[in-house]
Amino acid sequence: MRKNISDKLSTDTYYINQLTGEINKGEIKIPQFQRQFVWKEHQALELLDSIANRYPIGSVLLWKTKDKLHAERNIGNFKLPETDEMTPTDYVLDGQQRLTVIYSCLGANESESGFQAGYDLEKDLFVELKENNPGPKVFPLRKIFNTTSLLNYRTSLLSHHDSTVLLEKLDDLIAAFTQYKLPVVTLKDLTLEEVCPIFERINSSGTKLSTFDLMVAATWTESFDLNQKVDGILSVLAIKGYGETDRSTVLKALSAVQLGSIKEKSLKSLRELTTAEMEELSNRTKESLKKAVDALSTEFLVHSWDFLSYEAILLILTSIYCEKKELVVDEINRMKRWFWRASFGERYKVGGENFISNDMSMVKEYIIENLGDDTDFGNLIKSQEWGSIQFKSNVARSSRLLKFR
Repeated sequence: MRKNISDKLSTDTYYINQLTGEINKGEIKIPQFQRQFVWKEHQALELLDSIANRYPIGSVLLWKTKDKLHAERNIGNFKLPETDEMTPTDYVLDGQQRLTVIYSCLGANESESGFQAGYDLEKDLFVELKENNPGPKVFPLRKIFNTTSLLNYRTSLLSHHDSTVLLEKLDDLIAAFTQYKLPVVTLKDLTLEEVCPIFERINSSGTKLSTFDLMVAATWTESFDLNQKVDGILSVLAIKGYGETDRSTVLKALSAVQLGSIKEKSLKSLRELTTAEMEELSNRTKESLKKAVDALSTEFLVHSWDFLSYEAILLILTSIYCEKKELVVDEINRMKRWFWRASFGERYKVGGENFISNDMSMVKEYIIENLGDDTDFGNLIKSQEWGSIQFKSNVARSSRLLKFR
């Protein structure tokens, strides 16, 4: 049965200064799973022009909850007040780019840094303010809701010979921004898991929330940021040609090291670890991943992520090198037999998270404990002298022709 959330949804209209006021009080925040601000200057100026012309600019979708998302960001580059644990916070699900422009141009203090815009009263166009003194006939928009500053600027226009025209334009501009109402839809009392599919569906950028995004939000503390930890791991792997490794792969590696499984249930259970435990796990995983990519480069001549046939191979090797830092000759030989059979036999082409998690345990037993047989992982087809097998890389999505003897 479809879930009906109509009783948890409310619609309203907000004046611009109402929205900027709530942002200034820290009651509207950006959740961690939102993308960064990506609009260009011309997009910001076009938005302001639409408001000035009283054009509709779309609605804003907020999620009101008492459950604090520690991994929240502020609006743009502005550091805003924190709220207490009892104060509900509205997290922006849709409309981040527009709210960031509105706050930066109309709600932020005049002395603050960040994107600023003005209106050229002579040329009738919006411009970015890059200097402290843009000119006497360019009105800085941050003055609109600052009564004293606005009156002072208005008075300064009286000294110009065309003051009547300039004042009419200014008053029309002020009326447009102070009277403009923005539709706001608010979702209340929904869990993070309930909100995520809504975010995915309505997000105009097509951004899809992944398990990694949720884990970043769920594990964040003042002293731990999963995004930063993954950045550090990828910077180390980049030196070895594996900097393009997917962030979700690193999350799976964390789960493989901690739990010997990459099932989604296992991934999400990592949120139960303490900050200290997550810190320690990140360090262990980084070292295990380094050992794994070293083995791929030296033993199999797979020198980059793009040439790796299957993500599963990196994850299984990571779990092995977590358990045993160095492999002896016999173990390396067994690792080679598993690798080539699994690669040529396309063992991980269709296997899902359950299959790979089960294999993780079986491969470790075979390589480290010499249990089982290499034929468990696939058969090799070989010509009498030279043979060739063509297989498709899941990562690079291109065909590689591997020759072996």
